[in-house]
Order: sequence, then C-alpha cells, then structure tokens
Amino acid sequence: MSRMDRLWKAVGWKGAAPMPRPAEVQKRIDRALGQGPQPAERRRQMKMRRKAAALALSVLALTGAAWAANRFNILDAMFEGDASIVQPLADDQPRQVSDGNFTLTVASSVSDDRTAYLLIQVDALTEQAKERLYSEEFIHMDTFSIRGIWKNKEDELWIRGWSMGEEKSQNTDSRRVWSAEVDMDVDEAQGVRVRLYDMAEELAVETPLVPAESIVVQIGEKGPGAPTVHNSQGGQIQIEQISLSPFTCRVESAGDVEQREIDPLIFFRMADGSLRTQSQMMEFTSGGVGEEGGYGEHRTFNYRFKSVQDLSQIQAIAVFGKEYPLDGGEAKSVQLDSKLAPFRIDFDETMTERIGENGGFALPIAKMCQGLGAEYHWDQAGQTATCRYRDTEIVFTVGSDTALVNGRQEELNAPPELRQGQLMISSNKIDDWWGIESFAAWDDGFDTEKDRDCWIVIP
Repeated sequence: MSRMDRLWKAVGWKGAAPMPRPAEVQKRIDRALGQGPQPAERRRQMKMRRKAAALALSVLALTGAAWAANRFNILDAMFEGDASIVQPLADDQPRQVSDGNFTLTVASSVSDDRTAYLLIQVDALTEQAKERLYSEEFIHMDTFSIRGIWKNKEDELWIRGWSMGEEKSQNTDSRRVWSAEVDMDVDEAQGVRVRLYDMAEELAVETPLVPAESIVVQIGEKGPGAPTVHNSQGGQIQIEQISLSPFTCRVESAGDVEQREIDPLIFFRMADGSLRTQSQMMEFTSGGVGEEGGYGEHRTFNYRFKSVQDLSQIQAIAVFGKEYPLDGGEAKSVQLDSKLAPFRIDFDETMTERIGENGGFALPIAKMCQGLGAEYHWDQAGQTATCRYRDTEIVFTVGSDTALVNGRQEELNAPPELRQGQLMISSNKIDDWWGIESFAAWDDGFDTEKDRDCWIVIP
C-alpha cells in the first residue's frame, strides 16, 4: 500500500486514493517555476524548489478530494439558503500552487459578467509556516493580489476592486479560508490570477471564468429614489437599465450632479405574485461613476442577492410605479403598499446618545414597528417588547444583551434601554432579522458639527 493510500484511509475516506497524473504535475511545476536557461545558483535553487513543489503537488489531489467531500464551495460562502439550482455554474475544480511552505488554492469559483466570486485557501506545510499563517502580520492590504487576465492578450486586466471575508468555520490549525468578491469586467477576461504575498511572485493560481448569463431590463425613466445617509429627503433619480444575474443586480443611473446622493428604490414581482423589496432580496456591494460623464452624470449601483436567484421565478422589476417584465413585455402601472415606502423617525433628545459601548444611535423600536406596520406588544411586568414582522418574531428585554428571534437566543450589539418610557435598541442586528435597512441620516449633507437629524427605515 502506498503512502498516499495509507493517508487516504487514515482520514476515513473509502476507495483508492486519487493520484496526480505525472504529466499534469510536471505541467503545473513548469508553469509555476518557469523554464529556460538559468545561472548555476539559480538552477540549484530551482532544482530544490522543484523537489519541494513535486512533493507538495503529490498531495494536491488529496486536498482537492477533501474539498469535494466537504462540499463547502463559494456558493455556500457567499449566499444564504439552497444554491443547488446554480451549482452547475460553479467551478469546484481546485487549482493550486505550492512552494514547500504554503499551498495556495482557489478551491471554487463562480461569476457573472460583472463579478467573480472565489473561495481561496492557504495551507501551511511546515510548523514555521503554521505560526506565520496565524500571526497578526499575515493579514495586511497586500496579503493577496488578484488580477484579471485579458482574453487573447498578455497584459493583465486591472480590476475595479475586491473584498474578502474569512470563512472561519472552514479553518484548521494549518489552514485558513477566505471568500473574495471581485468587481471586474468578466466578459473581457478569460480568468483571474491570484497570488499570495508570502510566496514567490512567479507563483500564482490562474482560474478560468465562465460568466453566468444576465437579463437586461431597459427602464429609461426618472422617478423617486431612496434616501441616503447624507440626504434623508430623497429625490428624483434617472434609471437607464437594470441587469440581473443569479448572483447580482446592477443598476445603471444617469442624470445631473444633484442625483449623486439618491439611491435606487426597486422591487421584485415574483412568479408566485408576491412583491419583494430590495432590502429583502439583496445588499449593496459597490458603486461608482462611469466613464460616460463627470461626477454624478453616470453611476453604477452593484448589489449581491442574499440568496442565489432562479431568474425564471422573477416575473418583473417594479420601479417608479411601473412593472417591467423580464421577458421584455410592455411595462404596466402598479400600485404599491404605502408600508413598503421608506420613512423617517425624527431625532429627539432620547435618541442622540448611543446605546452602550458597542451600539449605534438609539432607535425607538415602537416607532419603527408603527412605520413598518409590524406588531408590537410591551409587557411592563417583564420589561419585554415582542415585535413581529415578515414571519419573524423578536423579543427584546431591557438590560439583556440577547434577544429571542423566533425562539432562538441571539446576541445583541448592546442591551436595550428605557428612555422616557420608550424602549431604545441598537439597530445593527434587526436589519438582518427583518430584511430591512435602517440608518441615522442628515437632512442635507455631511456635517460633523451637528447631530444627525433622523432615522431612515427602508422596508
């Protein structure tokens, strides 16, 4: 029995251990380390690195099989709920490089025409590397480099930006895992190149991208948008088009500079007839000004769906009092429930002082429930408030750092407080539990010299 077979059986997996094909191993080593004439010292170093790389690559198949057995991929990392409907769009083939100290793996990826999502794993292969992996110095702004690769071009495609979050549930004492969201023109690239700062510059993982198709809905209308932190009054916004993929929603806006502090406000008509708000469906990830004009003349708003979407289950997009069918049909007028509109709660002296050390501005939960049309019941004896909205019941208790959410104990950022007979909470968690958006805002621009003017709640 080979050493690989013994390792395979030791961790409890059945069948024969997968073995790397020699040609593929050599191909990966050559691509990672380079070929061609080298000075004597360089050749000696490269020879040593080839030996280390060959040893590391001999366990790559085992690592890849571990990921397959674990079944945790980029869809699990980035989206809530069951993502099986788009599983065929995900590339779960691990792609890896190693230098004898670390193995860098892009374990899973998926993309649409605008955004790529990557599941990135770093394995430490020595005790010293383990210590380095979990040191405070390991994570910094240059820990990872992510670049797009042009189609049919040698130059790399610079991306607009990217963000990462650590998937701590997948970590071990010698492994750390991150999910990355990369904002780039995927249609213009053939893939992405990921490099780890702790490895040689020539060592990088190249992962191909095949974007999921999007549906583009033409709007070309102007209407009321959503308030923002710096403009609680809201206003008019011009929306040219909205693009939907199973993963993202992108809104293209055009207009004058006065629209720069107004956000889109859109709704989704589902195939079952229900209407869902953008707060329920998605979260803002990035935005910017396009090349078509100056500041404020062309803006892009990028959102990620909270759960992957079967686009056949979205019938239409509703905006400015009209529904625009995804099948290209004629737009028609729609009357929306007034309780779905954004509303404000004006600040008073009870709200300007923050809740505890970790909480934000004080939010009067009874007034929020009233604006949302949610149920609210105050129990004076038990000093508890029971609030119910969208099938989610939350019980707050004065002075408690936890709340009951549909019967489950959930931690709060700060304990609720009674102020002048009103129960005040920190809003940080309730937005997620109820699928809403809330924030403290100024009426007219950013002014650090004065308190904010109100709470804005977007159902």
